[in-house]
This record gives sequence, structure tokens and C-alpha cells, in this order.
Amino acid sequence: MEKRPFVWWSAPIAAALLFVADRLSKVYFLTHPTDQYNLLSGWLWLRFHLNTQMALSLPLFPFFYYAAVSLVLVVLCAKSVKVWQQGQLAEFICICLIVAGAVSNLLDRLYYGGVVDFIAIKFGSVFNLADTMIVLSVLGWIIILWQYDRAQAVQTHR
Repeated sequence: MEKRPFVWWSAPIAAALLFVADRLSKVYFLTHPTDQYNLLSGWLWLRFHLNTQMALSLPLFPFFYYAAVSLVLVVLCAKSVKVWQQGQLAEFICICLIVAGAVSNLLDRLYYGGVVDFIAIKFGSVFNLADTMIVLSVLGWIIILWQYDRAQAVQTHR
């Protein structure tokens, strides 16, 4: 395996640090469930919420959920090896962050029976740092793939 510059190692290190920050913040709100912090008056709070359902309050079917998450994690790990070998740093960063967020939320479900959410916004949504890592990384990955497709289309038309 070829030697990569430090920037390549910074992706899993950053993902691990965000994973630890997410875990520690969840532990804090689990041990202080009545604490609430109003960050932006009327718009943003930090408070405990245990989400026993899936995203958007969809019902959870445990066997299918754990099977699907496990499959997705295996596919993402395999894809991370491929993008590592192809030198696609931006995709590698996205995958590292998605895996870190997914593993953190999976650990919540296994240990607490639901995902510990603590960031509440005015419109009723409550989420956590792991959710943010996943959503922003998926959006980033979509943009990266869209730009790649556009570049391929330009190359094809030449």
C-alpha cells in the first residue's frame, strides 16, 4: 500500500474526534436529562430526547433496521478502501464521517433502546452530532458525485 500524506489520515482522525464528541455529549444528556440550554432564543435548544423510532419518526422494525445498517456499514467500508486506492480524498472524508455517525447512532440503539438526540430546533426536529455528520456528508458526497458526472460529460463531448 502506498504511503499517503497526512491529510489522508486527518479524515479518520477528524471522524474519530467527532465520534467522541458525539458520544460524550450524549452521555452528558443521558446523565442530565432535565438540563436544557437555550442557544438562540426561540430557535435552538440543547436538551435530552430519546428517539426510539427512525428518522422522521418512522416506525422501527429492529431486525430489518440492524440488518440494513450492518449491510450499509460493510458496503461503506468496502467503498472507503476503493476510494482510498483511487486517491479520492473528498469521498474518503465523506465516508469516514458517515460511518462514524452511523456507528454512534447504532451504539445508542443497542445500549439505550433508542438514539440520544439533544439538538432541538424550532420546527420540532431533534437530532444529534452524529445525524449532522451523516446528513452533511451525504449531501457533500452527492455534490462530489454530481461534479464528477458533469466532468465526465464534458470529457465525453470533446
